[in-house]
Amino acid sequence: MKIRTIYTIRIFFLIAVFLTININAVRSQTYQFSKYSVEQGLPQQYIYSINQDQNGFIWIGTGDGISKFDGIDFQNFTIKNGLAENFVTCSAQRQKNSIWLGHNRGGISRIKDGKIKAIVFDTLIGSKITGIIVDQANYVWATSQNGYLISISPTLEVRKFDLYVNKKNITSIAGKIDENLIIGTDDGLFLWALDKKLVPSSPLEINTYHSKKINCITTSKYLKNNFWIGTAENGLYQLKFTAGLKNKSRSENNAFDVGNITINNIEEDVNNNLWISTHLGLYKLTYNGKEKGYQETVQYNEENGISNYINIAKVDREGNTWIGTYGEGLAMLKDEIFVFYQHEDNEIPNDTRSFLFQDSIKWFGLAAGFLKIAPNEKVKWKYFNSKNGFIDAPVTSILKNGDELFLSTDGEGLYRFNMKTEKFTKEFLVTSYLANNIHKMVAFNNDLWVATEGGLIAKNMNTKKTDIYNTRTGLKHNSIYDIKLLKDGGIVLVSHSNYLTFIKKGVVSHLLVADIDQLMDIVAIEIDENNNFWLATLGNGIYKQEADSFIHISSDNGLKSDYCYSIVSDNKNGVWIGHRGGLSRISKESLKIEVFDAKKGINDDFNKDAIYVDKEKNIWFGTNKRTIKFNPKKFSQNIIPPVVSIKNIFISDEKIPIQQRITLPYNKYKIKIEFIGISFKQPESVKYQYFLEGYDLDWSESSSENTANYPRIEDGTYTFYVKACNNDGFCSEKTLAFSIEVAAPFWKKWWFIISAFITLIILSYYIIKRRDRVQKEIQKTLETELEKRTKEVVNKNKELEAKNNNITDSINYALRIQKSILPSKNLMKAHFPDSFVFYQPRDIVSGDFYWYEKIGNKFIVVCADCTGHGVPGAFMSMIASTLFKEIAYQYEITDPASFLYELDELLKNTLHKSDKSSVHDGLDLSICVFDLETNYVSFSGAYRPLLIYRNNSEQSKLERIKTSSFSIGGDDFIQKEFITFGEQLQKGDIVYLFTDGFPDQFGGENGKKLYLKGFMSLIENSVDLNMDEQHLLLLHFLKDWKRDRKQVDDVLVMGIKIN
Repeated sequence: MKIRTIYTIRIFFLIAVFLTININAVRSQTYQFSKYSVEQGLPQQYIYSINQDQNGFIWIGTGDGISKFDGIDFQNFTIKNGLAENFVTCSAQRQKNSIWLGHNRGGISRIKDGKIKAIVFDTLIGSKITGIIVDQANYVWATSQNGYLISISPTLEVRKFDLYVNKKNITSIAGKIDENLIIGTDDGLFLWALDKKLVPSSPLEINTYHSKKINCITTSKYLKNNFWIGTAENGLYQLKFTAGLKNKSRSENNAFDVGNITINNIEEDVNNNLWISTHLGLYKLTYNGKEKGYQETVQYNEENGISNYINIAKVDREGNTWIGTYGEGLAMLKDEIFVFYQHEDNEIPNDTRSFLFQDSIKWFGLAAGFLKIAPNEKVKWKYFNSKNGFIDAPVTSILKNGDELFLSTDGEGLYRFNMKTEKFTKEFLVTSYLANNIHKMVAFNNDLWVATEGGLIAKNMNTKKTDIYNTRTGLKHNSIYDIKLLKDGGIVLVSHSNYLTFIKKGVVSHLLVADIDQLMDIVAIEIDENNNFWLATLGNGIYKQEADSFIHISSDNGLKSDYCYSIVSDNKNGVWIGHRGGLSRISKESLKIEVFDAKKGINDDFNKDAIYVDKEKNIWFGTNKRTIKFNPKKFSQNIIPPVVSIKNIFISDEKIPIQQRITLPYNKYKIKIEFIGISFKQPESVKYQYFLEGYDLDWSESSSENTANYPRIEDGTYTFYVKACNNDGFCSEKTLAFSIEVAAPFWKKWWFIISAFITLIILSYYIIKRRDRVQKEIQKTLETELEKRTKEVVNKNKELEAKNNNITDSINYALRIQKSILPSKNLMKAHFPDSFVFYQPRDIVSGDFYWYEKIGNKFIVVCADCTGHGVPGAFMSMIASTLFKEIAYQYEITDPASFLYELDELLKNTLHKSDKSSVHDGLDLSICVFDLETNYVSFSGAYRPLLIYRNNSEQSKLERIKTSSFSIGGDDFIQKEFITFGEQLQKGDIVYLFTDGFPDQFGGENGKKLYLKGFMSLIENSVDLNMDEQHLLLLHFLKDWKRDRKQVDDVLVMGIKIN
């Protein structure tokens, strides 16, 4: 049969030894890999296939089943879950929702929409499936090692064809070209034609020149009619077909050459780069679109972080490379933005302090000595320390000056190194020992500027003139940490201070960074492309200049730490800060911060100002244990949003199958939904928001929580939405949604509602009619009963009115009795014409009362407050008045304290007749005894004070006299003490006696008590009035103060003015 094609064979001999291999002899180069093994959940360490489905899950075929990985957890499947066999040998995927698996003993399995199905054969294959593909018509083609070709139609119809020609073992298969299959064997590459019924006919051998042993064939995804051929021991071939001509062939060599390499698998990514899995590691051939060829090779093997034995590699939708090893599990190459270098020689420190790159030669200042790496010289590398003429001090900076290098050290001063003779010379600066501690050097024209612990030293290398700048010459501090050259020829420096310091033509000036109490350690400066200063401090974070002020950025804003040891600006709008334990990157525009720490494979302690930017704009960081190179070209945001999937749905704690629409009978349900957003760059940083329409009012807050709980869902229709955002804030465009419908109860069904409505109308009519009839009967009964009750109420009212009138008459009579026992006001006026008695009971009769009497040349005045109001108080006042007369007339007692002692005994004896009928009430009072001849007043009191207004006092005019804190009467067991006080009164002095009624009255705007303070203020403001006017003032004030409030107590105030 004629094969109408023309094909071209291009041979690629992979480079195993490339440019950096010479550097690796000194410094091993490693990349960032995430590694997964049995400890993380894989069933075993041997990986044979890797695929990614439409939901973003990675499926890993192993020798003990297949695993599904979401970035966090592995879920393993075996024959118990539907696989044809546990041992997976190969896989294929055309449609994203279907993955086909080949097995070790001839079985084939399909994974579709997460469900696993074993393909049934009428007879066993009995040999390893070596290759499997899916063509454009969705036919599956598979080959077995013992020579079978298996065809599976879209309807799962299986056919087998024996291709075992000349006893060749089939090793691989590739896609169709002009209805021909490309099949690799251990003895050549063949083109196998298919007839109209898709039955294979005779083969055509393709001349591969150097190799007959074909290991794998990969159809190019992006180059039409191209195939990549991997061989055993003879490298890589490119096979290209052109339709329309009889078969011809030619071959051409490429520039790649390593000799005998066995290729296990070939992966082509979206950028046309090739990832080649071999027994010497994983090779990446980088495609150059301009040159239309492959020009760069990178090798990943055990020297830079991954196994040498690679079975397969797969590039996922985000650009991560998944690597399946033979015996060391699964690995993922996240990106290539960071490359790590370490010395293999334990005698050479990995603690890097400074850098200088000169063409192909690289100089590294170390914690002890410095290192030269020269890949093009006979001696590739050389380490200089105390053993060969140098010292073992840290080299803090390196500068080139002609054929010499200037090497600054921490503690040992400045050295010159002749690059031709490799001899060292100590360069003298100044005599200060602090100047031997050098932090940084810069050079401009012939001037060398050296930042030291003892100040800034400027030395002209031609004239040897040395200038010293320190606190004496205007610096803020002598400890200078970093210096930078400015475009205008000046320099800027930072020190142990809160200032930026500028020096231009010998003139020193300063710019305040932060007006804070403590001095800062500003250890590093960076000047960005807009000439803004960025300052790194130890303990105070970062300061960014904007105009003449600085913005403060700290750990509160997201920095890894406030202790910042180095700072550098990249060409991707970012500023990098070195810390102990990681890096921070600040966006220059948004000031958004991203941290690179142990979670991202960086847990180094970054050395102070150990930074270098090479010609390619790569940034080199020196740390305590290695050197890190950052490649800005490969740094970009992850713009691929996560793919969101529902993992599990639980209805009232029972797991149910995941469906687009879930229908439930009426009940009250508890619902739990588990979901996952797959983003393998940083799976732990994926954030979620969800919303249950019909239940939630709004989207949930963004969080890493990937479970939604709803404790009580009743009847209704609900739609669940969830979206996910990756670590760079890019969110899934379409929110995943499914619906839940809980059936309504029967009483919410339309037929029940209509039936209930009709029934309600009938019942309502019946109830209304019956209610009218009953209402008429009730109304008649009520009218009869009402008439009867009305008569009873009228009679009761008349009876109550009569009783009330009797009681009122009795109280009014009691009032007349009480008034009759009160002394005549004329008696008071006869002896004290300028006096008043303000007396206002709360009820008809009062518990407050007054008594006064003239006994010889003495005039006794009592102001009393009985316990209780109304009738009880009136009774007590009558008893007390009788006792006052008995004490005054019968016992002739005029001393106030003695008067109170006698009154207390008489009152207790009068009221405590027996234990059962004893009364524990009493009274509070104040008593004054005036000597009418001398105007001397003696007074005492029981719980009531006395006010005296001094007409001629130069101090406070109104004086409060406190008395005893005991009441008259009451309990027997209290030992009471009453004291007599005396005062000589002068003309115009006024004595005030009062009960607690006035101070305790509520009123005013806020409804509060007047209190004693307010009452005294009122009295003090009225002393200039005559006593009648004072009486009138008290009357009006009380009325205004109460407003519409009730009087709370009886009110009694007595005022006596000495004339």
